[in-house]
Formats: sequence, structure tokens, C-alpha cells
Amino acid sequence: MTLAGTAITPVAVSMRMKSLDSSITRPSITPGARWSSSARRGAGRPAAPEARPGPPLVSSRIGGEEPPASSPFGPDAGARFKRGRLVHRLLEGLPGLPPGDRAAAARAYLARPVHGLDSEAVKEISATALGILDDPRLGSLFGPGSRAEVAIVGRVSGVDVSARVDRLVVTEAEVSVIDYKTGPPPDEPPPPYLRQMAAYRALLSGVYGDRPVTCFLLWTDGPELMALSGDLLDAHAP
Repeated sequence: MTLAGTAITPVAVSMRMKSLDSSITRPSITPGARWSSSARRGAGRPAAPEARPGPPLVSSRIGGEEPPASSPFGPDAGARFKRGRLVHRLLEGLPGLPPGDRAAAARAYLARPVHGLDSEAVKEISATALGILDDPRLGSLFGPGSRAEVAIVGRVSGVDVSARVDRLVVTEAEVSVIDYKTGPPPDEPPPPYLRQMAAYRALLSGVYGDRPVTCFLLWTDGPELMALSGDLLDAHAP
């Protein structure tokens, strides 16, 4: 699948499941200097180093300035920000466990002293994550063949992009990419999110050119799954 007017050069797609306590390593670019043929013929001076490529756009900046989000310094002392981060973490780790083990694992993780949650918060946050995973409408997004925190790197319209998608599902028929958003779902998806997802679609279409790529926003406060049409993403393509 290709996007009209969009140049796509896939570089790498890395799929790996992370444990609840693993760290993230980010790719780096190290440009090297070279000697020109004239230098080898006796000019005696090294050629100027090759142009240093600009830093790749990471996922948080792909779409431009994001809409206002819950801040850890807000009047609620960061409670909503913390809640969104923890729900995100559970959605990353729990699908890899047998369904019967997920509730206990969620409560044990949230009850760790480092999170500073009372019993009611532990109950509410775990119920939110488990409710999303148990929702029959969302089952295929977290089932076999799905992966969490998938790193994708490539070039879209001449710009290097490095991103990490929240959930990726690859089947023989299609590819689905899901990005989690904290907060109540809006009536319409904000343009920065549409540009972000359009860039994801462009990168993945370059890798899985024989399959359609469908993009979703999952608003954890609903929860509500928002499917983004191809026409809508075409209008925000990079």
C-alpha cells in the first residue's frame, strides 16, 4: 500500500515484548568522517566530514504540538497523569499473561509502595486496564500476534522518523496499529494525533506493502476505541 505523493523508505521494524521493569534504549546516529580521493592523491588534508543528519523525529513530536494533556504538576497533584501512565503500563504487560493471572498481577504491580496508591486507586486502575483487555470489541488488538512497544524507524517524505507504537497487530490479512491516549475521548481526534498516526501508517505501509494498515486511538478514560479512516489520515499525511 502506498500513499500518493509520499516518499517512504523503511529502515527497520523491531518487535519485542517488554517486562514491567525493563528499560528502553534509544537509537543513536554517529556520523563518520572520510578522506576524499584528492586527499589520497597527495592533498594531505582530510575531506570535510559528511553532513551530519538531523535528529530523527520521535513519536512525541511527529504530529507537531500536542493538545494540552494531564500534567504531573496540575491541581490534582498529578493523579490523572499518574493514572494514565499506570494504565498504559498495565496494557503493555498484562496481555502476555494468561487471562486468569492478570487481575492478581495488576493488583500486585499497582500496590508497590513506589506508586503511592491507596486501595481504592489500586482497585480502580486495575479495573480500568482489565476492562479494556476483557472487552470483546478489543480482543483482537491484545490477542495472539499482537506486540507491545514496537520500535519503528524509517524515512517519510525525506524526514527520518523514530517512533515506538503502543500496540501492533500483524496478521496475514492486515496490520493494525494502536496508540493509547489518556483522558476522556474528544468528539473529533486532534490534528496532531492524526498527523502522528498518518506517519505511523506511512512507515508500516512501506514494510507491509501487501496489507492494509488500519490505525486506532484508544482513549483509556472511556474506554473508547476510535478507528481512523484512510481518508482522514490521507488528509494529514506527512
